[in-house]
Amino acid sequence: MPLPPDQRRQLGAFLRSRRERLTPDEVGLPRTARRRTPGLRREELALLAGMSATWYTYLEQGREIRASAQVMTALAEALRLDRHERAHLLQLAGHAPAAEPGEREPLTPEAAAVPQLLQPNPAYLIGGNYDVLSHNRAAVELFPRLFDDEPEQQPGDRSERTPGDGSEQPPGDEPKRTPGDGSERTPNDDSKQRPDDQPDRPPNLVRWMFLEPMARDIVVDWEPEARGLLARLRTQAARHPADPRYTRLIDELTDGSPQARAWWGRYEVQPRHSGRKRLRHPVHGPVEYAYTAFHLAEQPDQTLVVYLNAGEPATGPRPAAVRPR
Repeated sequence: MPLPPDQRRQLGAFLRSRRERLTPDEVGLPRTARRRTPGLRREELALLAGMSATWYTYLEQGREIRASAQVMTALAEALRLDRHERAHLLQLAGHAPAAEPGEREPLTPEAAAVPQLLQPNPAYLIGGNYDVLSHNRAAVELFPRLFDDEPEQQPGDRSERTPGDGSEQPPGDEPKRTPGDGSERTPNDDSKQRPDDQPDRPPNLVRWMFLEPMARDIVVDWEPEARGLLARLRTQAARHPADPRYTRLIDELTDGSPQARAWWGRYEVQPRHSGRKRLRHPVHGPVEYAYTAFHLAEQPDQTLVVYLNAGEPATGPRPAAVRPR
């Protein structure tokens, strides 16, 4: 079955981006005195991969040709791709199963309840396109303006309020807001809507990172974190080429963020992973967090992410002592 035109264009752009980052020295080719283009020439890469330069040029131009998995593997070897980039290349070439499009990912009540069990550690469950499917109150506090259920309070105000007890609105303040009625906007925000203020649309971590101005203050190392997140979104999108949720999200990001528009063209890919990041907590200021990602067995695209203060010792049940026999 022929690849869709947009997927062929993505495949060609990904090949070109990886070809241009290689130098002749890296692959053992002699360097000529003058080179008009960065990286390897098309004919040089075709030689390394054992194919004709004309055929490779057609592939990079997005023409309607079909490449076998064996040919794409040879290109991956010649381009020195790591395993994640290799998987991405094979997916773009149509040699990996793609999920059927869907408006919402199925979420079991048991999975949805897990972030609540991890309170007071910030935790959320995300889908393949970084929609936040479930979260706890600690995540609401750590990622302001990401969720719809965050309390009405000023930064730094951490008075004893219990969600749902009515104390979110002190006497004399405006009436309690109703999501979607427009009252979420305050007189000082220039009537600017939040990026996720659309009915029946779940909060999305990538949209928040690029289109919510407050994210640049919360995420201390915003640029490398945002680039990595976008690379992981690209990896996910390649697995679901027919899913309109990814197309809509990518269009929204590239339309609304100059950084997303520039970085998307670099075709960087990354898997989801655990790691560390610095976030500016509303009470404690900049904190380095260790975050761990767990994939659900029944829904491998869904990922549970848990944040722990890296400066504090991890606590948990201790293993039972083993008595010698």
